Amino acid sequence: MTLRRALDLSTTTPKPHAIEDHLCDQLKRFKGIGDFTEDFVEQSHQEGIRDEQRLCTLKDKNHAASTVSKWEFKCKLPSVQAKIAEMNQQSK
Repeated sequence: MTLRRALDLSTTTPKPHAIEDHLCDQLKRFKGIGDFTEDFVEQSHQEGIRDEQRLCTLKDKNHAASTVSKWEFKCKLPSVQAKIAEMNQQSK
């Protein structure tokens, strides 16, 4: 962290913050850093790539942003959430 500050790099991004403010406590509490999965991050990256592929032919960035907003809204509808839960239950 001293080196990051000396290079005038941000220390407020998630990883430097986690290291500086939480690492020692977690090492003591869990007797190590454990196995923290980042599956949700990978899934988010994959969704972003998929969205970019769907929208690559749209020239109007406002239209593309509006389209993504509509997709996100539809994903949060109760009927869609119920279907997702049902599919997750079936796949177990």
